[in-house]
Amino acid sequence: MSRPANDVRCLVYAPYSFSGRGPAESCAQLTAGIAAGGVHPEVHVGRLRTPLPAGVRATAPLAYLGSRVPWCYVNGPAQHLLDRQFRRALDRADPETTVAWFWPGSP
Repeated sequence: MSRPANDVRCLVYAPYSFSGRGPAESCAQLTAGIAAGGVHPEVHVGRLRTPLPAGVRATAPLAYLGSRVPWCYVNGPAQHLLDRQFRRALDRADPETTVAWFWPGSP
């Protein structure tokens, strides 16, 4: 039995510092398209410096201060925290209604 699209959630692992350009921007635009189709995307991003498009929920392990420090200094700790955060989200997810997407692939 197929489920309605509005019951489907997409957990996205995006190990980037999102600043509105580059590979992370491509991910943001694709997830915005997913949201427009009725799927609920939740992007787990290394760091968020610019908001994602409407309908796309983002979670980042670094607080505001970490978003202002150069990425080269916070990349390691951010990746460690992001991995833990994403694993917790997967553990809580319903496997029948959740898709995991690693953008653009494993780091």
